[in-house]
Amino acid sequence: MIPLRHYLLFDFSFFNKNLTLNILLLVLFVILILLTSYLALNEAAYLNSNSLRLKIFLEEKKKGAKK
Repeated sequence: MIPLRHYLLFDFSFFNKNLTLNILLLVLFVILILLTSYLALNEAAYLNSNSLRLKIFLEEKKKGAKK
């Protein structure tokens, strides 16, 4: 049977030797995922608030709301 390491494109043995680097990379990965989700939520909230504002403007019959 052929060992799994022959099928890998990258040698992962480096990560087994350096535990501190593993922890730092994991923390960085989690921070980046949280930052990405925060920015995506902000974008969704911004886009939804604009549509709500337009509906209110239409109900109040303000000028420029129909554009």
